[in-house]
Amino acid sequence: MGYTQNAEDVFDSFINAKKSDIEYQVNINYALYNGKSGKTAYENYNGVQAKYNGVFYQKLKLTEFILGEDFLVKLNPEERAMLVGYSSNTIITNPNHIDNTEILRTFENKTLEDLKDQWKLVLSQPKTSSLLEFSTVELYIKKDSYNLNKQVIFYSYIADFSVYSNHKGETPQKGNPRLDIIFTDYQDTISLEKEKFRRSNYFIYKNDKIFPSKNYEDYEIIFANQ
Repeated sequence: MGYTQNAEDVFDSFINAKKSDIEYQVNINYALYNGKSGKTAYENYNGVQAKYNGVFYQKLKLTEFILGEDFLVKLNPEERAMLVGYSSNTIITNPNHIDNTEILRTFENKTLEDLKDQWKLVLSQPKTSSLLEFSTVELYIKKDSYNLNKQVIFYSYIADFSVYSNHKGETPQKGNPRLDIIFTDYQDTISLEKEKFRRSNYFIYKNDKIFPSKNYEDYEIIFANQ
């Protein structure tokens, strides 16, 4: 008698696979829609995610986010600002990307659909849940590698999409945002510059103070714990 995968099995295998990733790089595309069936992308931008030597790197449009074992950095080149967190203890918070390893474990309901070469794992919360930001997450997971093909996030709050309209007098369109994230071109090794994964590339810790590195000496430092 064959063994049948269930939602918990696939979810745990996915989490374990991501934890064991030593090095990878993948292109990402983010598209923001209105509602479950919305077809118009109100925001659409490309980026990259990567992991190297225990450090996570992500770039979306111009914003860069780097998370190491004991530091985090968020770069905003338009404002010439650098958010910095640094601790002798392991940093587990990540303000800029959805951490599938930790956050998604809070979802109580998990369902699984077999789509031939991939799994569709749907994670949802009851309406009475205290997790207010999003209600449902869909993960499309490759069966052979447990890499993500796609992630769909359904937010629980109401947004006014009329801010994206250039037409005056148009009736405001409100709805629950939906974020579609597409992952393509996985690599087992990074092609990004390895400097991007080094803390010293961004800031220097000296005499109990943090200073921007030479590469970012004109950036204002904002401390994450303030």
